[in-house]
Amino acid sequence: MTSSSDSTSLAEGRRCFEEGDYSQAKHTLANCLRTGVDRTEACVLLGRIYHNEGNYTNAVKCFERAISDGQESADVRHLLCASLFEAKRYDEARLHLEAVIEMYPRYWQSRLLLGKLFIETGDLNGAESILRHAVHIHEQEPELWYHLGLALCRLGRYDEAGPVLERAVELKPDTVPQYHYLLGKTQLEQGFAEKAISSFKRSARIYPLAELYFPLGRACQLAQRYDTAYRVYEKARERPINTSIRHIILFHQAEILFEQGEEEDRLKREHNRYRQAEQKLSQALELNPGFVEALHFMPMVHIRMNLPEISAQELLELLGLDESDLHSCRDANGIPEILSHRYLQRVHLGYAFSRAGRYPEARNALEAALNDPEVDNEPVVQCRILRRLALVQLEMGDRPGSCSTWRRLAAIDPEDHYGAASALAELELEDDE
Repeated sequence: MTSSSDSTSLAEGRRCFEEGDYSQAKHTLANCLRTGVDRTEACVLLGRIYHNEGNYTNAVKCFERAISDGQESADVRHLLCASLFEAKRYDEARLHLEAVIEMYPRYWQSRLLLGKLFIETGDLNGAESILRHAVHIHEQEPELWYHLGLALCRLGRYDEAGPVLERAVELKPDTVPQYHYLLGKTQLEQGFAEKAISSFKRSARIYPLAELYFPLGRACQLAQRYDTAYRVYEKARERPINTSIRHIILFHQAEILFEQGEEEDRLKREHNRYRQAEQKLSQALELNPGFVEALHFMPMVHIRMNLPEISAQELLELLGLDESDLHSCRDANGIPEILSHRYLQRVHLGYAFSRAGRYPEARNALEAALNDPEVDNEPVVQCRILRRLALVQLEMGDRPGSCSTWRRLAAIDPEDHYGAASALAELELEDDE
């Protein structure tokens, strides 16, 4: 016969658990295990406590014991799977999850967890498959839609991810900041900067996630809200989560200062934006000396500062570096990938040489860029290089060479976007005179 104190142990343990007093709950539930009263229910509750404490090994043992004692519910089997997942015992978790799904096909939480497991282990196609099936059955569960959107984002299929994440937001609009955050990142990937800003703001109104600031800065920058973007980047730099990308944030701040400097130049105003951009790039290169995009952008800044000789020297040094010494730090919607291309570095070297009056060297740099295999199938790039080469040849006094280059340009630019026809006509008129 059981005593009244024994029979109340489970209720007392449950009360302590719900109040967050795990130490007392474990002490009370241990009595159930000793006496055998309500032992199975006590095992489940202890397993939940261990899981919440991060002691997944003990949690697994408790759930396995409860199941072996006859507790066969979908909830307990799912709790076992969740602890195996958190313990990174993915193969075991997957086998148990597949069994739960087979036994309880309407239990959506296990489909969700299996989808998360596939995402965690990099099987994104598997995640998409299980989660698409799940949202078809359980259309009103926002977590399923969110994780399907996450899988599609990881696959780079942002056009498909957008509507999926919009559905998650529609089902649960005001409580989960991550839903709006991921939707904003998806919109940003598609170039919808204003929509992304709106999504990020909705995310921040629920809770200001630390990872929010960098993509919000990118969205504001792409929307040409430069002052706001600069301030947001400052906040992003302060967040520990962004420690590994601080050099990238500094690069983007330098981009903003460069754009603002060019605008001040157009308005013929005095400013020191280029000097500030130079400082930001220097800080970025202190953090990552092989940061190829910053190494390329620095001489572009120096050109604007009327320092062509310094710019040319920097580009020569960059071109002299081995590829293995350089680190391209491309982030989503981030660094312009083109700045890591050798042909463009040679184009800018040609421009720096021409600004310094070193025309033969400028010509050689531009011809080297034109002969780069990367530009073979890029007619727009070829046109731009040919135009600059023709102008450099004119500066050298090489009129025949310039005419020949203009003709090459005219042959691949029949609509004369780059002015080859008018340049040739003017040269021929001067020759006639």
